[in-house]
Amino acid sequence: YPFDEDAAAIMVLRNRMGFYSDADDPQMNQRGRVHFDIHGPVVGVPLVFGSNKVVGVLVVWSRHTPPPSRDLLQRLKPVATLAASKIAMWDSEELRRRAQLDLEFSERLHRSLIEHLPDYILRKDANLRFTYANKRACQLLGADLENILQKNDFDFYPQNLANRYQADDRKVMETGE
Repeated sequence: YPFDEDAAAIMVLRNRMGFYSDADDPQMNQRGRVHFDIHGPVVGVPLVFGSNKVVGVLVVWSRHTPPPSRDLLQRLKPVATLAASKIAMWDSEELRRRAQLDLEFSERLHRSLIEHLPDYILRKDANLRFTYANKRACQLLGADLENILQKNDFDFYPQNLANRYQADDRKVMETGE
């Protein structure tokens, strides 16, 4: 069902307040009444999360007696608050899920690019232990990645080279250059 500009939900989203609409209310979307076979009053409450974020609208009507009353507007506000919280949680979870998927895609792309570069790429932690090596670096060191991780330059190079490499690495970490 498409919402028109005068639909109940749109009215609530615009004014951020609840509403009560009698069956003959000219401001109420009559197409919605026909579509949903609504003959009595309609009550709407905004789903507000936090201090002012409207995440939806709770609209209530009845096809049978008794129709919703004006006091239902106040009684629905706690339900609307709970519903808004749940919607906000779903939105938050969806954003987190999308961010996780984006991160995983980015990591796969990064890894693919790094793996196919002709350069030797090694990453070290603050203690100068290897935390990553691309395929070319693994070939250079003569070991699989699993046998490189958590080791350091002294495990693969002569002492004079390992000392020089680690001195260079410390300088980079201290100066950023």
